[in-house]
Amino acid sequence: MQYKVVFDITQTGFHQWSDLVTCFIFIPFAIGMFWFHQRGVKHVGWRPFVYLVFLALFLCVWSFFPLFMFVGTYRNYSNIKSAMQQSQCEIAEGIVTQFHHSAASKDVEAFFVNGIQFRYGGSSRQNGFHQIGIIHDGLQVRIYHYDKDDSIDKDIARLEVAQ
Repeated sequence: MQYKVVFDITQTGFHQWSDLVTCFIFIPFAIGMFWFHQRGVKHVGWRPFVYLVFLALFLCVWSFFPLFMFVGTYRNYSNIKSAMQQSQCEIAEGIVTQFHHSAASKDVEAFFVNGIQFRYGGSSRQNGFHQIGIIHDGLQVRIYHYDKDDSIDKDIARLEVAQ
């Protein structure tokens, strides 16, 4: 049977740069807030110190959280790509069954291939295949998937559809 490659993570680049961009927006903002605060506050008593501590915690969380999200997302992308390049992905081949599209929960699609469940969302932060509208019941597919630590969602490293 002939297959057409629909998605291959080794042929796509990392596309979730928004967390890093957010980080570079918030860090200068945080530094600016501290600078303006230090220039304008009169350090009398304990209230300015408590205010400064809470401001520091708030800005650190909002500045560095996107950075940690970026690092985690990029690590996930490189793990999937590396697994595919080193032929460490498992392969599920067969007909798509029990296909379900849920528009209520952010366009989530779920289906089975040979008893293995796959699930992803169109607006997902997953790095593997997550395009809505390609998969449907009865479609013959070959899926190379990477099983990360939590086996609930399998990352699709490569999707091939029968022609």
